[in-house]
Amino acid sequence: MELYLVIYFFVVLTGIVYGAEKGQLASGIVWTILLGPLGILVVALLPNLKDIIKCPFCKGDAVRGASKCKNCGSSISVIMDS
Repeated sequence: MELYLVIYFFVVLTGIVYGAEKGQLASGIVWTILLGPLGILVVALLPNLKDIIKCPFCKGDAVRGASKCKNCGSSISVIMDS
């Protein structure tokens, strides 16, 4: 029983680390606690929120480094670079 708890602890810890790297710490905790090893797979498939920024014009999601907003078509590369 103790071995199972130690393994489960490291599985949850791994999910927390993956979630934190993707900017989704809470999701990493919840999914690995609920699903165990399968939760690590779920967390690995989550989008990386650290690469998503807000468009200053429409407040929609845009990928960091994009030249235009996919929602409103505004040029955001000049604004985000400075």
